Amino acid sequence: MTKTVIAGLDPNAPVLECRNLSLSYFTRSGEIPAVVNFNMTVMPGEAVGLVGESGCGKSTVALGVMNYMGSTGKVVSGQILYKGRDILSMTPEETRQIRGSEIAMVYQEPMASLNPSMKIANQLMEVPLLHEDVTRHEARQRSRDILEAVRLPDPDRIMNSYPHQLSGGQQQRLGICRALMLQPAILLLDEPFSAVEPFTRLGLYESFEQARQAHPSTTVLVTHDLREARRLAEFMVILDAGQVVQSGVPREVLANPATPYAERLIESQLS
Repeated sequence: MTKTVIAGLDPNAPVLECRNLSLSYFTRSGEIPAVVNFNMTVMPGEAVGLVGESGCGKSTVALGVMNYMGSTGKVVSGQILYKGRDILSMTPEETRQIRGSEIAMVYQEPMASLNPSMKIANQLMEVPLLHEDVTRHEARQRSRDILEAVRLPDPDRIMNSYPHQLSGGQQQRLGICRALMLQPAILLLDEPFSAVEPFTRLGLYESFEQARQAHPSTTVLVTHDLREARRLAEFMVILDAGQVVQSGVPREVLANPATPYAERLIESQLS
């Protein structure tokens, strides 16, 4: 496979590594393990799919990488290495600088990352204006270019609209656009296509693939959908009860399930 060259990243060194990572939530009843001894290596430009049923820990891994698990979540043990440095050892200020610019996340609910009272143009433009030395004209042109990359019709109308004036599929495309504006080193997607109808979902797949070609990024896709992971990811990790039960190239994993759980999951979706 040809290695994707991304500015600022060594194509021969992992951009993200999770080493023996264990994550838990703490309630009044005690500790609830969510992820146990999780290992993953992601190379620059690679697309990795984290797959499993609801509650298997896949979204918790993404939140752990963002170092944002809320008041009840905690990294119990292990490391999360970003460009060789443990995210967990960074200062709060270093974490804030990385989160959203070098590591960006797209959520299942698009309005989680969109401001309902701000026009789309301003929401897209503010990303490079805040983080880069660009003019408003340059920021506006980049915003228009990325709307075209995800195949949103009539970009000028979209940019002059508010989020509530757009469909769910268009809002989700905008969430991806906003995340890609800074060309992050890592793009995390947490079930980004599950809330839209199947026909719209296929269009979103195509838009996402085109956006990644225009703006190369390393991607970690969290999904319960094996077909989605097979299409969008080059490497697949299946989780069950917080543990990895199988990983590999999607074609090989789906053809040769290694555990009873993997076999049941594949049969339930692909048979």
